[in-house]
Amino acid sequence: MTAAAERDHLFISYASEDAALAEWLTLKLTAGGYRAWCDRVKLLGGESYPRDIDSAIEKRTFRMVALMSRSSKSKDNPVKERTKALALGRQRTEDFLIPLRVDDITPAELDWMTADLTWIDFSGNWAAGFRQLLKKLDSLEAPRTMPKGTEAVARWYDRPDVVRADPERLHSNLMHLSVPTTIKRLFTEAPLALEPPDGWPLRWQGTDTGWAFELPDYGASAETITITEVAWNPQPVEISIRLSDVVAELVRKHALRACVSRGLTPTPDGESVYFPAGMFERDRLKYASYTGKSNWVQVAGMRSFRTSTQVEKTRYHLAFSLRSNLWQWPEPMMELQLRLHLTDEKGEALPDKIAFRRRKKIVQFWFNHQWLSRVQAVASWLSGGAESIDLGIDRSIGLRLSAVPEVVEASSRLDEGLVSEALQEEPEELEDPDEVGSSDGLND
Repeated sequence: MTAAAERDHLFISYASEDAALAEWLTLKLTAGGYRAWCDRVKLLGGESYPRDIDSAIEKRTFRMVALMSRSSKSKDNPVKERTKALALGRQRTEDFLIPLRVDDITPAELDWMTADLTWIDFSGNWAAGFRQLLKKLDSLEAPRTMPKGTEAVARWYDRPDVVRADPERLHSNLMHLSVPTTIKRLFTEAPLALEPPDGWPLRWQGTDTGWAFELPDYGASAETITITEVAWNPQPVEISIRLSDVVAELVRKHALRACVSRGLTPTPDGESVYFPAGMFERDRLKYASYTGKSNWVQVAGMRSFRTSTQVEKTRYHLAFSLRSNLWQWPEPMMELQLRLHLTDEKGEALPDKIAFRRRKKIVQFWFNHQWLSRVQAVASWLSGGAESIDLGIDRSIGLRLSAVPEVVEASSRLDEGLVSEALQEEPEELEDPDEVGSSDGLND
């Protein structure tokens, strides 16, 4: 075997603050058939992590994948590994180092050896970055010598020291959804007769046909409209449009309307709603947690962020969307997806890139408890203490959402301390107020 043929590994170089991405990347690459070395995921390929790192990089590594971040730019090990990779690249006249941009670090912050490199951007979306990395590896004809990589990843997750035979209660963000069995089809030769009041949930099909669960009072125009009741599940063969998609869209529109009618504000894209400032005393939404304890979450506030020239204030609002899923689960469910809506001090929405970076900073230390607290608070507020949430304008139509997210009991659980360590990155924002707490003002 030639020396070049022995170089069949991808070496993952990273700082400890970027360990979560390093681990995720190693598992994804292994599942794709690549041999990857990462000290967080040892023995994944059936061989031990190399004791002599320099020798492994020089003799066994096809390319080094370096996670470039503010944390890694000056740490000893990542710097040494990148320096060796750059020297090997010059010696072999090849791009031996593949840099990945992890956060908002700029080329000006790098040393002269790495500042001119073209990196793959992982700062905005890991999945998009990973697709670009795969294209890069394909262009380099990187060896894929792990044909059973998916099985190796599964075995790693199934290690005895990772999976523990302890029962665990799992709280979800899924809420049971009751949907009417029929839907109304409206037809008219005068399309303007179908125009409903603003915000009325209706789905257009062409210019003369509409679909709805319930109808407004069309008055005299009702004489020009033909209304047919249609059972949507199973799909009637004579209907050309996919009715399950129509039903899902109508459910979402009903949910959005119900939220707005209770005082929430739609986001500019119309996909989510958020809690406006001043809706609750001190902008704290109170609720009873699954333990029965009276708690609160902050639904609006202000954060300060450093820029290169100044400190900027950003106003944040807890936001969420409700998306129906009719088929994935044994029964129809609605998923409560949490969001953050960010604006400047005047209430103007931030540009997408700035909003993304600041949203990421705000939620970086929201772990399971913080997300669950907000899901439960929103669900409790939506129900107002009732057992279910009526989404219909006329409550008799039977479009209802359960007040409590689904809970399941698992017979075993992952030891999260072994699977992934918590990140220790310092937050960029200057203020870090308490945002989740008990009703007496103490943090949980």
